[in-house]
Formats: sequence, C-alpha cells, structure tokens
Amino acid sequence: MIKNSQNEYQLALNNLEKLRLYFNLEMQEIDEIAGLGKNTYSRIISGKQSIKLDELISIGHNVYNLTALKLLNTNLTPPRLTDLPLIVKKANQSRKGKTVRKQQRRDLILFCILILNKYFKVGSKFTNSEIKSYLTEELQNTFKDKSIEWNKSIVSSFIVDSNEKRKGKTKPEKLYILNSPLPQDIIERAITIVGIDWLK
Repeated sequence: MIKNSQNEYQLALNNLEKLRLYFNLEMQEIDEIAGLGKNTYSRIISGKQSIKLDELISIGHNVYNLTALKLLNTNLTPPRLTDLPLIVKKANQSRKGKTVRKQQRRDLILFCILILNKYFKVGSKFTNSEIKSYLTEELQNTFKDKSIEWNKSIVSSFIVDSNEKRKGKTKPEKLYILNSPLPQDIIERAITIVGIDWLK
C-alpha cells in the first residue's frame, strides 16, 4: 500500500469514529444500520480486518447521509442531526447527556502498540509482564487474566519470538523482540481508539 493510500485509509477510519462518538452511536448499531455483519465495524476500527469500499459507502450513506468521498475530508464537519435517518436520530436523542461506550478500550493489543512505540526501540527484548507493567493500575486489573497473543495480532509481523526466556515472578517467561518499527498508521489507529491519557 502506498503512503498516500495509508494516510487516506486512516483518515477514513478516524472520521468514522469521530462521527460515531459525536452522534453517540454504539459500534453494533453501525453494523445494524449499515447492513454489515456482526462485529464488523469493531473489527475494522481495531485493525482486525480492512474496510471494503462498499462497506464505507454503506456506512456513509445509511448512517450519516454522507458520500464515501466526504468521509475522506480532512476537515469533516458532522452533518446536521435533522438530516440523518430516523433510527440514528432516536439513538442520539435517547442518549443526550450520556457518553457512548468506548468498547475498544478493552482491546489489549492496542495498548501494547502504544507502549512498544513509546518505550521500546527496534531490537529490544521484552516479556509480556514487562509490557503490562506500563499499564495503569486500573488497566492492569482489567487485563489481569488476559494474555498478549502477538502472533494473532495486527503487529504479528513486527514481533519475533527470541526462543529465549527470562526469569519471572512465578515461572520463566518468553522473550520477544521488536523486529522492526511499527507502522505509523497502526500507531495512529491505536491512539484514535484508546487514547493516550493513560500512557505514563
């Protein structure tokens, strides 16, 4: 993928999330209104799958009454609520004064991406416990029993198993290596979804 297309792709995702949060919509509601498969929108935003052109068009038209082209506008202004479909108006009005849930804040790998980007250089070795130590106490409790599955993540091609182990609190832990720099679009996507206010 060429650099410009990466920037445009990330811009589209950023705009989609900007609109969703602005109108207080849940991710599953986007799936339903736009006629997408179950959890499709959340997988797209978390980077687990790419958005197809017809999906972008469907979200733009059916949810926000916008063309796909407008979703690529760097200065996108949310449309007027009165111009949106009735189902979107009702959802928005029922949640006035409330903040929509940010479901993807519980996607551990997105936090790991930002930790790697801030604290580790290419060639650095680390254990999963070391990565988790950079999380806030609240997030450490949230992810206490959740393992980091690098090989199944969107950064799998950038993380290598060193075939070494380091002494841990209860047992030796695998050592991983940051094999190459993480792409900027992946970093920006993680920031869009989980923010950086928790990052020490």
